[in-house]
Amino acid sequence: MPLPVTAQPSSDSQVGWVRRRYQETRWKLFSAYRRLFSVVLVANLFLLAWVIWKQQWSDHNTRPQSLQANVLTAVSANILASIMTRNEHVINTWFRVFVVHISPALPLQIRRWCAKVYCYGGVHSGCGVAAAFWYLAFVVIAAYHYITNGGPAEQRLTLVLNGVIWLLLTTIIAAAHPSVRTHMHDYFEFSHRFCGWLVLIVFWIQIVTTGIHDARRRNQTVGMSLIEIPTFWMLITMSLLVMYPWIRLRRVTVEVKQLSEHAAQIDFPNGVMQPCRTIRLADRPLMETHAFATIPRPNGAPGYSVLVSKAGDWTKQIILRRPEKIWIKGAPTWGVLRVATLFKPVVIVATGSGIGPCLGLFNGFPGLPCRVVWSVKSPEETYGKEIVDAVRRADKDANIIDTNKLARGERPNMENATIAMFRESKAEAVVIISNPILTKGLVYKLECQGIPAYGPIWDS
Repeated sequence: MPLPVTAQPSSDSQVGWVRRRYQETRWKLFSAYRRLFSVVLVANLFLLAWVIWKQQWSDHNTRPQSLQANVLTAVSANILASIMTRNEHVINTWFRVFVVHISPALPLQIRRWCAKVYCYGGVHSGCGVAAAFWYLAFVVIAAYHYITNGGPAEQRLTLVLNGVIWLLLTTIIAAAHPSVRTHMHDYFEFSHRFCGWLVLIVFWIQIVTTGIHDARRRNQTVGMSLIEIPTFWMLITMSLLVMYPWIRLRRVTVEVKQLSEHAAQIDFPNGVMQPCRTIRLADRPLMETHAFATIPRPNGAPGYSVLVSKAGDWTKQIILRRPEKIWIKGAPTWGVLRVATLFKPVVIVATGSGIGPCLGLFNGFPGLPCRVVWSVKSPEETYGKEIVDAVRRADKDANIIDTNKLARGERPNMENATIAMFRESKAEAVVIISNPILTKGLVYKLECQGIPAYGPIWDS
């Protein structure tokens, strides 16, 4: 059912309790990200229950080994799916299918659904949590089987490894919770990377140990035993996927132009970058990487740039030190702004350095009919006349709100400014690039009023 786009804004006092509860349920609890997460998790839980129930009717002699094998296969399948969802080429494939090759002649509602492609993180986190549930079942089944039947020394080692993997999985999931990730981002990134690597290493030890045990039981070679285990092949694929971004790690020459005390532009002189692509930069790639949207040169000229503002220790050091070389990890991926090309016209909303990704859209698709709302403190002093002119080229009547000219303590009403621009231009959608709090809040408010809105969700 198409979303109404002519709904009038309502204050909280005008909206009834039932409507507020519906809005919170529909646009928060049942967001596209959470729906994907829930579908993946619930499907896995039903499958787990079915596997256990079905096993009750199998041959008693093969029941424990068969059940453990099936559950372990489900664990590895979910971890593999979780890792694959984050692979750069898989992400780009989703965008090609649901954005790049979508005809503008398709009904608006279909294009609005396709624009939610950037919520793929729901599959990533859903598979990760599902893997933990499956592995908990595996730990319980393996422990029960050992307690009731005993076993060789390899099985005792396997039980210890089971506990280690379970501890690592729960650590990764706990650190990825939004509240932990927001307040302790370095801890999240550290645990996701190093605990993830440890899970793979311990998983390999566990599979080899299992292969040795099965080889003795079946009187066959360890190699023959391993190739019959589905998890063995999935572990090979997982390991290659984890290694891939590091294989593409490279140190490149850059030129950092300090635009002001609060912003800088990193220029990459080589290569042609497709519009709306994101790259991961680092000065210590083993410890942390940072994603930035790229700004391709106009008219397909060689080179591209990245706009950074002083938003943390890393960006502060980049602005102050102006390094001549920097690390790039992995392959470029399309970002949320790529969905803006599904709509004509579209309203682009940005605050501060959020205009950087938007410049990539403007340069890459100069003919895209769009309107711009940009809230920024002293735009020319902070980012330079060249960037302001680029915004004006995209929308000669852009609403550039200079927050430095507002009364002390006053904040721009981004909701009203966006709604006014949306109605004036008869736009089909709004895309927002700002900080997490403003993006999430503005997307929610617009969706509650029937206005299709999209913005990064900083998913796990």
